[in-house]
Amino acid sequence: GKILFEPESLAFQGMRGLYQAIPFQADGNLRFFKDPLINVEIRTASHIDQILSLLPSEHKKWLKDFEIKGNCQTVTSVNGLLKDPSSLAPQHQLFLEQGSLTRGDKKLSITELSGLIAANNDGFRISNGRFRYFDKNYFLSAFIPLKNQPGALELESQGLKVSADYTIGKN
Repeated sequence: GKILFEPESLAFQGMRGLYQAIPFQADGNLRFFKDPLINVEIRTASHIDQILSLLPSEHKKWLKDFEIKGNCQTVTSVNGLLKDPSSLAPQHQLFLEQGSLTRGDKKLSITELSGLIAANNDGFRISNGRFRYFDKNYFLSAFIPLKNQPGALELESQGLKVSADYTIGKN
């Protein structure tokens, strides 16, 4: 990769590295004006199990009964002021292909799983989701909010079309 030192900034292009056995490439810049500003994009290409190993333990417990396989590409972007870590707004995208999801007791087996999952501080968005379940093809789009805002779900298959807006609340 390249590191370019410029007046008031530092830029890097094609920087390669390894984090927890996952190869990555990073591009971005750091500007040193009055308030230091970072703009970075990190890309990986790996297997979904490697990416899931990076999840915090409280999130891993949701997946403990499932086996998830597939190839994925990820992009993480971080932009914001270094002086104010709360201003750093990470955006994550994961594209899964040739995936499968199986529950340990084999009562759930989804194959041909693919789609884009985007995550940010507001929630998770699934776009162009496709999968096969009980010899039927399905298409899925959804928004799962992390904050008190409405979510959305669209699920389609031959003879089935479901669309819903919902709110997650405390009862």
